[in-house]
Amino acid sequence: MMQGIKTQAEVMQPQETLKRAWASVTPLDRITFLWAFFGGLVIHLYRLTNFSMIPETPYFFYDQDNRADHGRWFLHHITDWTGWLDLQWLNGVIAIAYLAVACVVIVRLLKIKSPVTGAFAAILFMANPATAAMLHFTFLADGYAFAVLLGCLSVLSVQVLFERGLRATTVGVVIGAILLCLSLAIYQSNLSLTAFLCIAILIRAFLECDPKVWKRTAALLAMGAGGTLLYLGSVKLINVPMTDHAALNTMGEIDLAGSVEMLKWLYLDGSHPYMDLLTYPTALGWQLLGWLGLALFAGLILMLIVHTQLWKRPLDLVVVCVMMAAIPAAWWLINLLQPNAGVQNPLQANSSALMWPVLLAFGEYAAARLREAKRPAMPRAAQLAQWASWVCCALLAFHFAIFDNQFYTLTRLTYEKDQALYNRVLSRMEEQPEYQFGMPLLIEGAPEQAGKTTDFAEFSAKISTYMLLLQPRSNLYGDGQRMFMNSFLNADFRLTDEETKEQILASEEFAEMPLWPAEGSIRVIDGVMVMKCREAS
Repeated sequence: MMQGIKTQAEVMQPQETLKRAWASVTPLDRITFLWAFFGGLVIHLYRLTNFSMIPETPYFFYDQDNRADHGRWFLHHITDWTGWLDLQWLNGVIAIAYLAVACVVIVRLLKIKSPVTGAFAAILFMANPATAAMLHFTFLADGYAFAVLLGCLSVLSVQVLFERGLRATTVGVVIGAILLCLSLAIYQSNLSLTAFLCIAILIRAFLECDPKVWKRTAALLAMGAGGTLLYLGSVKLINVPMTDHAALNTMGEIDLAGSVEMLKWLYLDGSHPYMDLLTYPTALGWQLLGWLGLALFAGLILMLIVHTQLWKRPLDLVVVCVMMAAIPAAWWLINLLQPNAGVQNPLQANSSALMWPVLLAFGEYAAARLREAKRPAMPRAAQLAQWASWVCCALLAFHFAIFDNQFYTLTRLTYEKDQALYNRVLSRMEEQPEYQFGMPLLIEGAPEQAGKTTDFAEFSAKISTYMLLLQPRSNLYGDGQRMFMNSFLNADFRLTDEETKEQILASEEFAEMPLWPAEGSIRVIDGVMVMKCREAS
């Protein structure tokens, strides 16, 4: 008997700790992680094995990525682990690993039971174009993915500790608020992802007639509000002045009029803007498939409301309806709170990537719950809806994988076109008699790529409608042109100061210059290498 009793010292040994940790990982957790990780590697293999470029690459190809002036003071502390270089394979694999763990947390939070549903949910989240956009910020991908994981863990901390009583719930709220604060300090849009995850959890809690649903709601609200306020407070303590880029210098300020205008645009605009982030449609069929998914989700909720007779609890019914209506607002929450931040970008679409795992989770739940329904038609309808959701999501996963790789291919081709173009530009500059290595450079405008009416350009423009990182003709703008030539073409141009720039742009010599690529569109003026691609702005 004594041999079967382990001492405290034995229990605390590393191997025992690892055994207990492994035992806590369920078979569903393992399946979800493996599908997410290896599915992510397969879908994004082209990106992981090819160098391509987005507009920010020339600025941050080798950089500490300290974006404290964007309110992202925790970002470089995460990316420092993998170095300050665009290492697409290493950083990409680490990002996929973080997201795979996040998928495990999401599957647990949504109470998915079936390995098939868990695998579907994982592959959909990993294939979503928001993940492709994240991996294109290779130098930041692992940091952004870690932020997604922290956002999911903030909700998990409340959910796990909520079942252990009031004191444990308080601890869970505090831990969750800290995790959410750190997530927002990496990238602020994770607030939208966290909000939608909380809404999905609470809708199910109301449908399950959870007796503690209002306390659960209060705990999640306290975590979300506490984490947001903690983040805003941390931003105020940063000594670095906040940039006016995307109105980040107004962070924490209230603009009710702007928020109302955002709500009008979101709910009343005929283009249904949230649908683009839901399906990234390059054809009408994918758009219609997105509407089908939303119809299935609404139908499943309606069947569950009928089955649970939720109308006998009017307050709960009203809350469920409000939360259903608030789902698009949850996807756009960061823009509603920061209405001057501009149009939603692909990195802010991680919240909409949750829609399909949520649909799968509710399809599974409804099929299981409605087996006990008195009307035989309801179980059959629920099973049919579950099958339809599987088919819908399988088709969307295929579409997302194709879309991602079209995006990757086009950015790779655009990078190669940029490299060829700026090789020509640099060659013309070096032909100037006054050319000197290390001289200042002024490029007014950007050189146009040839072939604007080709199929390549037209298809690029189509995909760039949904993926703002893709510029159909060039990924270079502003000082990125100088940075690109210095970093990738072995030049050494210096930045021209503003006073000298204004004098040159106002000079007659510049006014007489023709536009690129005409002869004379590149010349040296007052010791500055000048390239004219447009008239002085």
